[in-house]
Amino acid sequence: MEHEQSLKKLMDNKAKLEEYEAEISRNQAKRDALLDQAKQRYGVNSFTELEEYMNTVYKKYEVAKQEVDKYNSQLEAFFSEV
Repeated sequence: MEHEQSLKKLMDNKAKLEEYEAEISRNQAKRDALLDQAKQRYGVNSFTELEEYMNTVYKKYEVAKQEVDKYNSQLEAFFSEV
């Protein structure tokens, strides 16, 4: 009886382990697919390079947003005088 319970527990744990391994494999496949897309779109070869690229693009966005805000405030000031 005790042997059967231990065996059942081991089999349950084996099934859970196989599920975890399958999930890890799916996640690795997704990661590899995303990295492949990043290579094609942005010319980066690693997630570190992708993060650096993202930071560079975000900095450009911030500069452009500041310029837009500046010009919008100038336009608002101009039209408020008209």
